[in-house]
Amino acid sequence: MVNKAKAIPLSGPYHLKTIYMNGFEAGPDYHINFNNSYSMIIGLHGGAAARNINFFIPKENFNPNLTADVYDNGAFTREWDFYMNLPISIEKRWLTKNNNYWDIDAGVNIRYYPVQNNWDGFEDDEQDVNGNIVRVLNISDTIGNNLHPWLNYNIGGGYAMLLRNNNYLQCNLVTNFSHKKMVHGTYQINVTGKPPSTGTYSANLSYIGVSFSYIFTGENKRIHKLYEHGSGYSFSQTRANYTRDSLLRKDLVRRSFFGFSISPYIVNKAKATPISGVFHPKPIYMNGFEAGPDYHISISKNYSIMIGLHGGAAATNYKLFIPGSDFNPSLGGNVDDNGQFTGVWNFYMCVPLWLQKRWYTKRNSFWDAFAGVNVRYYPLRYYGAGTGDTYTDINGNQINVLEINDSIGNNLRPWVNYNIGGGYSWLLRNNNYLQCNLAVNFSDKKIIDGTYQINVTGKPQSTGTYSDNWAYVGLSFSYIFTGANKRLRKMYEEKMKASN
Repeated sequence: MVNKAKAIPLSGPYHLKTIYMNGFEAGPDYHINFNNSYSMIIGLHGGAAARNINFFIPKENFNPNLTADVYDNGAFTREWDFYMNLPISIEKRWLTKNNNYWDIDAGVNIRYYPVQNNWDGFEDDEQDVNGNIVRVLNISDTIGNNLHPWLNYNIGGGYAMLLRNNNYLQCNLVTNFSHKKMVHGTYQINVTGKPPSTGTYSANLSYIGVSFSYIFTGENKRIHKLYEHGSGYSFSQTRANYTRDSLLRKDLVRRSFFGFSISPYIVNKAKATPISGVFHPKPIYMNGFEAGPDYHISISKNYSIMIGLHGGAAATNYKLFIPGSDFNPSLGGNVDDNGQFTGVWNFYMCVPLWLQKRWYTKRNSFWDAFAGVNVRYYPLRYYGAGTGDTYTDINGNQINVLEINDSIGNNLRPWVNYNIGGGYSWLLRNNNYLQCNLAVNFSDKKIIDGTYQINVTGKPQSTGTYSDNWAYVGLSFSYIFTGANKRLRKMYEEKMKASN
C-alpha cells in the first residue's frame, strides 16, 4: 500500500484530500550467503506506485451555479508512476529444525525514474448553467529526479518455507521509507465568485506491503550430480536407462507441470471512425502485458493442454495536431497531443486455454505450436472513462477542443478472444523448461466503445466513434517446473538405501 500524496494548503477554503493507493515491485534477486545466519540480497526490480485524490464541491457554491456537483471520487483521477530500483539488504536468519527459517532484513533501495523531470498534470473542467467552461481544478507537477538515482530505505522480516523440491518460498512484511519528493508540484482550485484556493502537491512513494519470493537453491542439481557420479553407484549395466537424457525422455513427455509466464506485447491501435468534420484523432500502437501461473496437462508425447490464470493490462493512446491559426480567434499555440500524456492503461483478468503440439529434439528441448481461446474479464460494470482537452484563445476564452466519452468493459460478463502462436522450449540444467513463444491475439469484442468530438471555433464540429478490442502480438516467456530433479533424487535415495 503506497503512502498517500501530500497536499498542503497555501490559500483559499477548498483543498484536496489525498488517499492511500496500491503499488507493486517485481524482479530477480541474488542471495549471497556469508554463513548460516547472514546473507546479502541484491535485486534488480521494476515497480509502479499509484496516487489519487478525493475532491467534492457542491454546484451551488459556484456563481453562477454549475450544472452538476464537482465530485472527483477517485474513480477517474488515479495516476500510476513507474520506476526501476536496485534493492540491497542484509538478512539475518534463524533456522528451524526442518531448515525453514525466520528472518529480518534491512537495507537501501536505489530508485531511478527514466524520464528527465516528466511533466504531468490533471485538469477538471465543468460547465456552468450558462454554458461556460470552468476549470475547477488544475494540478501541475513534475515526476522524477532529473535522471539521477536516489536512496530510500527498507526494513522487514518474515518466514521462509523449505519446499519438497528443496527450494524456498519466502513471505516477508516490508516497509519502505523515503524522504525524496518524486512527484512535486502545485494545485489550484477555482470556484467562480470566490478567491482561488492554492497549495503544493507531492508524493514520495513510500509504502508498506508483503513480499513473496521464490528462491532457487540448486540443491536438487547437486543431488542429481551425486546420483549420476557419486556414492559408488555404478551405471555400467543400466547406464542407458538412468543417464540424464534417456531418463528424462521417458519421464517428461508423460507428466503435467506448473509454470509461470509473462507476455509483453504490442496492442492493436484503437479505431477512430470519422462521422463528420475534418479534424480527427490518430490512434497509435501501444504496449501491454499479461502474466500469471499456468498448468500444462500432457495428453500424449506430442500434445498437451495449457490452462492459465492471468492478469493483464493494455494501453490505448492517440495523437492530435491542429494549428492554432485554424481557430477563429486563434489560439496562443498549437493543439499538439503527441501521445506523451494521453496514454490510458486498462487492467483485466483472463483464463487462456490452449492446445499445444510439440516436436522434441534429441536433448529433450522442443519446438511447439499452439492455438486456443483466452477468456477475458473486466471487473467493473461499464466503467465510464473520458478525455478532455481544453485550450485558451488569444481573447482568454477557454475552448473544449477534444472530448472523448467512452465506456470500458462488458457489463461484468466474460468474453472470448483467440490466440495462436509457437516457439521453442529449452531444457535447462536443472531439468526445468524456459519457453519463448510468439503469440498473436484476435478479438472482435469492442471492450472500449464510445464517441469523440472536436471543436475548432469558426469551423463545423468534427465527430466520430472511438473503440478498441485489445488484440495484440507479442512474446510469451514461460518458466515451467517439471519436478524431474525431485524424482531423480527419490531414485537416488532408493538406490542408496538398497546398496546399504
